[in-house]
Amino acid sequence: MASSSSATFSAFQRAVSPGAQAIHAALYQHDDSAASHSQNLRHAEILACASVDEILKLIPDDYRIHIADHLHSAQKAVSQLCATRTTVAKWEHHRSVGSLPAQLRSSATKLQFTAGYQTTDAAKASQKEIDDGFAAHQIACLDLMIAARKKEISFLEEATSPEKATLDMRSALAPHCASILERYKVPRDILAPDGSVDNVVWIVNPQAEAIRDSVLADCGVYAHRAISIALNVAKREALRVEKTKSLAAKAQVAAGDGDTVMGDATLASTIRAEVKRQVMGVMPRDKPDQSRGAGSSNLTKKARVAAAHTQAIVTGSGTGSGRKRSGPKPGKERVVVVAKAEGSQGKRKRRRGKGKGKQQQQQQPPMSEKRKGKQKAT
Repeated sequence: MASSSSATFSAFQRAVSPGAQAIHAALYQHDDSAASHSQNLRHAEILACASVDEILKLIPDDYRIHIADHLHSAQKAVSQLCATRTTVAKWEHHRSVGSLPAQLRSSATKLQFTAGYQTTDAAKASQKEIDDGFAAHQIACLDLMIAARKKEISFLEEATSPEKATLDMRSALAPHCASILERYKVPRDILAPDGSVDNVVWIVNPQAEAIRDSVLADCGVYAHRAISIALNVAKREALRVEKTKSLAAKAQVAAGDGDTVMGDATLASTIRAEVKRQVMGVMPRDKPDQSRGAGSSNLTKKARVAAAHTQAIVTGSGTGSGRKRSGPKPGKERVVVVAKAEGSQGKRKRRRGKGKGKQQQQQQPPMSEKRKGKQKAT
């Protein structure tokens, strides 16, 4: 009887074992889908960042200090890469149109021949050879400069690859992960056979390990987003410059300068000159003082005003209608005005002298009685 019951239980266990395995597999699949969903949410949040600072805010503080420098370095390297590409593109444009960049613009040495030999064909041919050789040297230097900067572009492209940035960040985090996990431990009770707590041990918090794993797994996403942000900034700047140039070209066409080709520098200088001319035409200008002559520096202010007023009256009466002017002649009026001015100046000097005399009398010591008697006797 017992054997039959055990056989029945074994058959039942074999029958339900596939279902148990399926349930177990379903549970694990559910855990994997939850982890994948959490990872997708993290990645979406990282890709929505608009700056490196926003990316760093999403990284846990324990790991942020070890990743920040690498993210900023990657962004700086991408900016350098974009600037180098722009420079090479400008130099290649100069090479195609036959011009030179600013650092190569110079002229060949002009030889100082003697007066009799300078105008000969041999002297001109020699100077032409020097000019041609110098121009060929400039073109060769431009080619060497372009080749050198292209090597720099290859180096920066390798340095700013997301794979290298990811490897650098993980290499920087690996030595510090153990010390970080040591800070986050939780107690675990060890039970005795009778169910009582026999011992307590401290183990690493599983959530801290999960955070570590997620940070290490997301290093590639951090690097890709930081590099993409730097590329977008450079692209916006290039579009802004291109838009400015196209706007200037449209302004030249709208101004009707079809027969005159003006560069950016010439157009800017012309606009500045026109603005300066308009502004200087509106601003008031200081007129020189006509009342102060060479010989009127010794006259008082009142005398100078009177002289200027009289001179204006005399000058105005001499022009206009043909009526005869009544009164003394202009020469006599000037003499009278100058005499009045000198008289007023003399009065002011005498007044100053009287004032000084009073001050001197007040400063003199009192005379003795004997001296006063002598003065009375005299």
